[in-house]
Formats: sequence, structure tokens, C-alpha cells
Amino acid sequence: EYRSALDFTESNDFLKWQRVQKLYNEEFTEEKIEELKKLEDEYSVYAPVFFWWHVVMLQQNGTEQELIDYIDQNKAYLDSLPQDGSVYSNTMYYYLYSLNNTFQPQKVLDILVTLPDYLQTNIYYYYQFAYSNYLMINFAENQNEMNYYKQRAINALKILNLCFLF
Repeated sequence: EYRSALDFTESNDFLKWQRVQKLYNEEFTEEKIEELKKLEDEYSVYAPVFFWWHVVMLQQNGTEQELIDYIDQNKAYLDSLPQDGSVYSNTMYYYLYSLNNTFQPQKVLDILVTLPDYLQTNIYYYYQFAYSNYLMINFAENQNEMNYYKQRAINALKILNLCFLF
């Protein structure tokens, strides 16, 4: 085994993957995102890795709308991932967070009801629920609707407050 390790020759696939890793370990810039997009097309076999890296780069360096657009464009892929996996849950959280930050609370509420219970009750997701209801107050067409969203936001925030007490 030792001798075969010494005889290792770098294949084209190894060199390509090494290029991908080097790119990811550098500071994210618009140029790096463009290079990553080219590599995504070139190495479709690594789609799961690229998807997550792209989400992280946009979350850290892109705009909220760029992240939303990327996730929307890759929604079929995201939906194919296991919902109990970290890539799915973290991506979905970034998505909901960005939707709320771009003043799209109704979309957040619509998505939240489709998620598994363990995500809906996750404290970070539940905060997005509370915040969405708070934002929906601005879209209320009458006093009853305003009161409905206001009460849901208050109740959710009370529950979250209790979570932090324990």
C-alpha cells in the first residue's frame, strides 16, 4: 500500500476536483461565483456539492434576491434532497430568511405549512413564522385580518420567548 501511494499519479478528475476545492477555499467574490458557475456546468456529477457552495456564497456575498432566484431556479433539485438532511434544512432556512427580508411574508407562510413538523417547530423556522405574521400586518385589507396576523405574531413570539427562558 505504501508503494502504491508513492506511485500515485494525478488523474484529470483529481486535478479538476483539486481546482474546485482551491476555488472554494478562496475568499468569495463575484469573479469566484462566475468561475464556480462554469465549474458547475463542467462537473455536473458534483451537483450536490456545488449547490450547497453556491447557496453559501450567495448567502455570504450575494443579495437576498440573488439567493432567492438561485434557489427558485434549483427548486426541483432542492425538493429531491432528503428533508431531514442538513443541506435541505439549511438551504430552506436561508430561503425563508431571504424571503422575509425582501418583504415576501405570504410566500414564507405558504412554504412553512408544506415543511415537516420538526422543521416547522424548529426555533429558527418558528421565528420566521412569527416575523412573517408580523410583516403580514402591513398587507391586511381590514381590521379583522390585521388583528389575526397581529395575534399570531404575538403568540409565536411569546412561545419563542418561553424557549429562551429554559
